[in-house]
Amino acid sequence: MPSYPLTGPGSPSHLTTRDYREVGLTEALTRAHELRLTARPGQEHAVLLRVLLAAYDAAAGPASWTEWTQAWQAPALDTSRITAYLERWADRLDLYHPQRPAFQAGGLTACPRAHTTLHPAYLGGDAAAWCNPGLAGSAPIEAARAARYLLVRSGYDVAGIKGGIGGGRTYGSWLGPLGPVTHLSLTARTLKDALLLNLPPAPRRPGDMPVWERPDDLPLTPGARTPVPGRLAWWTWPARLLRLEPDGDGCVVALAWHDGLRPDTSTWEAAQVHDAMTAWTGPDQRLTPAAESDPDLPAWFPGRAVLGGTAVVDHAVRAAEAGILPADLPLRLTASWTTYNVHKSVTRGAATGPFSFPAQAECAAPVQGFERPPASRADAGHGLLTSA
Repeated sequence: MPSYPLTGPGSPSHLTTRDYREVGLTEALTRAHELRLTARPGQEHAVLLRVLLAAYDAAAGPASWTEWTQAWQAPALDTSRITAYLERWADRLDLYHPQRPAFQAGGLTACPRAHTTLHPAYLGGDAAAWCNPGLAGSAPIEAARAARYLLVRSGYDVAGIKGGIGGGRTYGSWLGPLGPVTHLSLTARTLKDALLLNLPPAPRRPGDMPVWERPDDLPLTPGARTPVPGRLAWWTWPARLLRLEPDGDGCVVALAWHDGLRPDTSTWEAAQVHDAMTAWTGPDQRLTPAAESDPDLPAWFPGRAVLGGTAVVDHAVRAAEAGILPADLPLRLTASWTTYNVHKSVTRGAATGPFSFPAQAECAAPVQGFERPPASRADAGHGLLTSA
């Protein structure tokens, strides 16, 4: 079986030089001060950022405000700790590892689904094939792209009926953990900035670990309700039991796709507790999509008062008010969300919207420089990092 380590060159983290050379998690994080994540806002951007955050936080994430400030002011992230951590878990971060493939269930042995069903546009239903050439071709999917699609599938999969393991069907699956919520993230000059802006400091909770640190393989029990111990687990939550089948060249030719683990609370509660990048208009109300009659319309009003319950915004405001963020830092907020049909069984599309966020000027006042963006397709763009 071929090997495809996500820590090595060419993996889907999309930290690149100006020629858009893809690099792996190790180079992404050790050179984060030189790179920018240029994946267009949307599904791929959200899932890539969550994996990068989980890897950095597990390796060397700041546990306190003092540690966060030191990391922000340092010229680079803690490369020694990051490298040692990723070397330790390199086998578990191999997309095609024979027993513990990254973000997959190693116990799955049958891959009955065609590789084209991995494409994000497949979730749009039968009509998607008419407008997306990625579903019409028969060429296998190269590994880096397949890894991105795998993360999108686990994060945004539709609800309803799934094929059962070994035959039959399972019913009542939930949306992927990013499907019901509005994802909001902050960016600035570099990937290092983005990681720290979206990572309010916190110690690792007892039992919390990313999926690759799990001592045992994922249980083949679709729909099992499982506690969420912390943000590392939630950012890498195995909402679907998946397995990719590569050919001799390392390209995906088939896959297994089943319902996965469900949080023991609701997705809403898990997101509110564990994901600082979930946009809220208050302590108990998420930022909701725009009216169906105008899907292009941004789903929020710019201003801290509206986003006051969103942890990354409060985190950035605190850093700005403390004078840690420079006055000329080009902070930018981006929100994205996915819409589904009434039964949550088909995606209808995805939309995004950015606006500027002045780092030092009156942070509690309405944000100036709001831009109305066009709606974007659920599968638009490939995540790339470019030199800053």
